[in-house]
Amino acid sequence: MMASTHDRKEVLDIIEKQAGRSGIPREDFLRFAYIETGGTFNPDANNTKSGAKGLFQFVPTTAKEFGLTGHEFDPVANTRAAADLYERNRDQIVNRSEKTGRPFLSGAAEPNGMDMYLAHQQGGGGYASIQSAIATGEFSRDDTRKNLVNNISSRDFER
Repeated sequence: MMASTHDRKEVLDIIEKQAGRSGIPREDFLRFAYIETGGTFNPDANNTKSGAKGLFQFVPTTAKEFGLTGHEFDPVANTRAAADLYERNRDQIVNRSEKTGRPFLSGAAEPNGMDMYLAHQQGGGGYASIQSAIATGEFSRDDTRKNLVNNISSRDFER
């Protein structure tokens, strides 16, 4: 892995420009990268446990799906893939809500930043599984509980 040659200002500019091109709320997209990098906006962020890499922490399977494999640490490529994933997740959760009648997890009339971040973190299927748990008391996927717990640090539990 080569260290990024992009400074923080350049990285923030890349994220903001992609948000504008993709019609994604700027604040949401910046928050996603902030959360995923632990507040550093480091394009070289690397979670050795999950294999997630880059600004938006793409795991290997999702990186492959979005043509990002080998370019995870490129902030432009990672941010472009994150925008594509955002759009796919938005379409999925809107279509699923229309089909099932289940409300968005935020309770808003349209998916907001919270909905979109949960879909980013858990995937569209994980988001639906959480909706199912709220509606029925059971996750619709076996991996959802593990995925949720694995994304919360011991520091978060201590707060």
